[in-house]
Amino acid sequence: MPAIPAENGAMVQMQNRDYSALGAVCEAAVQVAAVAGGMFRLDLNTPCFRNMRVDVFWSNMQVSFLTSVTGVLEATLPAFETETDIRLMFENEVEIKTSVTQEQSTDFRRVALNWRGPLFFRP
Repeated sequence: MPAIPAENGAMVQMQNRDYSALGAVCEAAVQVAAVAGGMFRLDLNTPCFRNMRVDVFWSNMQVSFLTSVTGVLEATLPAFETETDIRLMFENEVEIKTSVTQEQSTDFRRVALNWRGPLFFRP
C-alpha cells in the first residue's frame, strides 16, 4: 500500500483492510469466560461472517449455530473439564481457537446427548 502525507508532513503507511457491508472492520473477536453453574459463556463478533454457520467443538462435543445478521453469536455451554480447549469452525473454513478455565466443572455431573440427522421429539 502506498504512503500518504499526514497534516504534519509525516508520511503515513496505509493499511489494506476488509470491511463488512455495514462498514465494520472484518476482524473476528471472541471472548470466553467461566460463568456460574460450571458453564462457560462464548461471545463472538464476526461482522463479515453474517448469517453464517459456525461449529463449536469442545471436550469431544460439537454444536452448530448460525451467527446473527450482524455476525454476532452469544452462547452459554457446559464445561466438562476444568481446562477446556474450544475450536470454532466456520462454513468458509476459517478457524478460531481459544480456551477457558472453569474451576466449577468438577462440581457437576453432566450427561450429553449427541445425534446426527432428524430427530423428532414427542411430549
